Amino acid sequence: MEEAISSVLKSIGAEVSPWIPVSERPGKEPFAKEAEYKAKDYWGKIHLRNTGELYVLVVTKAVKNWKDSVGKLNLKGRVVDAVGGLLWLKENPELLKGDLEMISSFLARSNTAVGSQSHSR
Repeated sequence: MEEAISSVLKSIGAEVSPWIPVSERPGKEPFAKEAEYKAKDYWGKIHLRNTGELYVLVVTKAVKNWKDSVGKLNLKGRVVDAVGGLLWLKENPELLKGDLEMISSFLARSNTAVGSQSHSR
């Protein structure tokens, strides 16, 4: 599943780090694997639990507060937390690409709007 998720990220133009096992504490058995990614306007982590649950952290400077913006997105994944420029999603691997494309498109529009506002002053 890690390769399929990495392929989705690469298909939207993101760079993906190697997957590493993660534990709750040193010496404990890993309960998940994580990979870091970097796309054009955002970056974050992909967290894949051994149980198959998939979480995506989205970090950006383009959004001041995701809570104000998540309603404008038609995400298929569930928003776990949204605060400042951080967005945590619980995702379905089959729907991940669509949600990442939606986020990319939203951030591109946000950056264009911010850029045009700063030029009009």
